[in-house]
Amino acid sequence: MITAAALSRWLDAMPQALPLPVIPEGIAEPAKRADYLLEHFWDGFRSRVITEEELAEFLSVFPHATEAGRKTGAEKLVAIVSGQGEEAVLRMERLIEGYLLDRRSPVRSDAAYVAFADAMIKAGWPGKAVAEYLRDMALRCQVGSAAPDFRFVTSEGEVSLGETANGKRTLLLFYDPDCRECRELAGRMRAAVKIGESCGSGMLQVLAVRIPEDGEMGDGSVDSACASSTGVFATVEGEMPHGWVSGCAIQDPGESLYAIPGLPALYLISGDGTVELKDASLDEVLSVI
Repeated sequence: MITAAALSRWLDAMPQALPLPVIPEGIAEPAKRADYLLEHFWDGFRSRVITEEELAEFLSVFPHATEAGRKTGAEKLVAIVSGQGEEAVLRMERLIEGYLLDRRSPVRSDAAYVAFADAMIKAGWPGKAVAEYLRDMALRCQVGSAAPDFRFVTSEGEVSLGETANGKRTLLLFYDPDCRECRELAGRMRAAVKIGESCGSGMLQVLAVRIPEDGEMGDGSVDSACASSTGVFATVEGEMPHGWVSGCAIQDPGESLYAIPGLPALYLISGDGTVELKDASLDEVLSVI
């Protein structure tokens, strides 16, 4: 028979619904309301494992908050988890990285990740080196910033991003021809009616840039970087569609210029050379062109 005391202990160990804070009526500005939520989100939290549902709800507030609010919210969560042991810390590192940096995540946010990275690094979490690297990636090529220029070679010779764009909106694809996901994405791009129509009307160009592997970079010359690649001046799926330019990077633009956590990677660059979409999904691109 389960005693009342045992039942009480069992119920206490069960995750309880987290009571959310009530925002004072006097706080009307949306950003300040979001800041208040982040600061007080965990006020009713009892010492236990944070559920993914709670974390996802918490992270969904970050895009609406100020930089100061994001900093406070991140530090609050990191402080809670820091007191729960190494296993909880390692779990939270993985969850934060996945939720905030994966291009498929509905709560993806570079700004939120930077706030968490700062808090995790300050707290001395085990993944400090990874957090520092990912923080650098999150700060690169922010939407609205100038797209870094870089040089590559095409079938017509060596050019730069700026020279090729020539004031035209550019969908920039970084790829590896041996990458299955790259081939699949290129196939979806070629089949996308909106991309075809935009290229056909001259409103858009697609620039597919192959990134050679480290061993192919050599001294950075065209010969050492690209000459050995097969079909480098065609798309990863074969012949070039109208409005597409294909080339091979002479130096890896992901080393210090672009945030390329993995291939393929898509960027949308405006006609004036600013980043419209960073490391985007094809669905995101199709929603704005």
